[in-house]
Amino acid sequence: MGTTRRNTHHHSERRIKHFVSLVIVRILQMVTQNKYSAGSILSSLNSAECTFLKHNYYLFDYCDDILMELGGLFGIDFDKRIRSVGEIKKVFASTKK
Repeated sequence: MGTTRRNTHHHSERRIKHFVSLVIVRILQMVTQNKYSAGSILSSLNSAECTFLKHNYYLFDYCDDILMELGGLFGIDFDKRIRSVGEIKKVFASTKK
């Protein structure tokens, strides 16, 4: 595959990822009744992270009103700050249903 075709393919993939991301953010805005801007939703989601503590336990370092509301809508308890790997896997499994 030539460089031009590779670059075109890369740009197409990138545009598709951005489009899908935008659609997801718009859906999140809709389910929260446009209470939050796209930027604030993205900022909140980007800030959500966890830190390894020890022995398969993780500390979820960040939570705000947006994450709390999204968690309520999707059945994710963001109040629980420390979780085991098993609990995290259960959360992921429950969101796939």
